[in-house]
Amino acid sequence: ATALAPQRGQAKGAALDPSTSTAAAPPGAGAEAAAAGACTVARPVALDARAGADTYLVALLCLVGSVCLSTFGGIGLCAVPLDLLLGYVDRPRAIDEAAYQQRRRALAAAACALLGRSEELQQRDGAASADKVPGGWWARRAERRMIEKDYRRFQRDARLLEDELARLSVCRDRRGENPVVSIARLVLGVIAAAVSCAWVLQLVLCVLATPTGGRPPVMLLNAVFEAFEGPGLFPVGVAAFWCFCLYLLLCVVQGCLKLCTRFFFLFSVHPLRSEGTPLSSILFNVELVLLTSPAVLQLAQQAFGDYTRMTSAASLFDAQIMHMDLLGWPFRHRVFVWAMVSWFLASATYLLMRPRDRAEAGLDGESAARLQALATTGV
Repeated sequence: ATALAPQRGQAKGAALDPSTSTAAAPPGAGAEAAAAGACTVARPVALDARAGADTYLVALLCLVGSVCLSTFGGIGLCAVPLDLLLGYVDRPRAIDEAAYQQRRRALAAAACALLGRSEELQQRDGAASADKVPGGWWARRAERRMIEKDYRRFQRDARLLEDELARLSVCRDRRGENPVVSIARLVLGVIAAAVSCAWVLQLVLCVLATPTGGRPPVMLLNAVFEAFEGPGLFPVGVAAFWCFCLYLLLCVVQGCLKLCTRFFFLFSVHPLRSEGTPLSSILFNVELVLLTSPAVLQLAQQAFGDYTRMTSAASLFDAQIMHMDLLGWPFRHRVFVWAMVSWFLASATYLLMRPRDRAEAGLDGESAARLQALATTGV
């Protein structure tokens, strides 16, 4: 017992000395330490999940609609404010009786020339339908394409005469356009120009200049929308977001009209007029809006990612469609955003050099020369 006492005391002291002792770890402590060490190491993990048929359908609609949105929307971002401002500059003004009669005679001569062209188109179309065109199948196909192109040009000139006749009646009967309407066009043109610039800056700075998975260098419209998330102002932010999306749809319709007016090889022109829009034009523009609506929502969610966080749109577009193997590749690499900005820059350069359409008649020298050419040469 005496011999064992110092040993027990030494063991007790050694156990109390933290520098020389190694206490036994409690059960489970090693697993917790290993888990804590594993959480500090970042490892890329890829999760494969199956998407439903409805998700694939929405992705396909976004893909097709993004083609129209990037083309027509990019052109419309420049065309909408420019047309509103030109509508104010070229507004109908009061004219005297002599000027009215002179312009009316020019319109009558141009209408007679268009009637001759319509008869010629009917004869050519009848010959092409009866396979009386010399040559083979390729020659007949080329002739039909040429007839369609000439018919679209005929539609443009007919719309020129209709618009000019309506403007001419306003100039004489109403002594010019209502000043309220003219000022409204000017104000709306300035607002549309500001919205177009805001959209382009938002796409460039918050989408193209932002690394994948990172935060944008500036917030821009995201900060504006988030400022309305306070109590009582939430409907204002939703209304502003809705207005920006609706403006893109308006740009798509106007961009399609502008592109088809300048280039006749695409498809027929379908303008929207008050109390004068045919049913085919209404259906065409409605189909265009429905086709591009999913793409507009996808682009808005991508551009305003901070504002649309934790929403159903973010879950659908950002978490599912964006990461699809095949359909998500253009969205991950922002192909359509690059195309939309490129179309905007190209159309802005072209429209600033040639702002007025050849098919639109105003009370300016260019339109008068166009009407005179219609009356004399019929082309």
